[in-house]
Amino acid sequence: HVPLVRLRASSDVIRERLTRRHASVAPWELEGFLAGHESLARTLDEANLDDVVIQVDHLSPQEVALRLADVAGV
Repeated sequence: HVPLVRLRASSDVIRERLTRRHASVAPWELEGFLAGHESLARTLDEANLDDVVIQVDHLSPQEVALRLADVAGV
């Protein structure tokens, strides 16, 4: 069985990251992403499909990768 892992970030972190990624490249997408991210997070929480949820607010990409490797058993 391959574990289903969801990476979770706080609303403030999500807003900052979405703005950084989309404001200059695809500003027309930013408003839609900002409007929908909280609803999507609620839906995923309610669906309860994850085996593991990792809070990534204060983790570097390398730290996230290490946690994923740990969950996968590698």
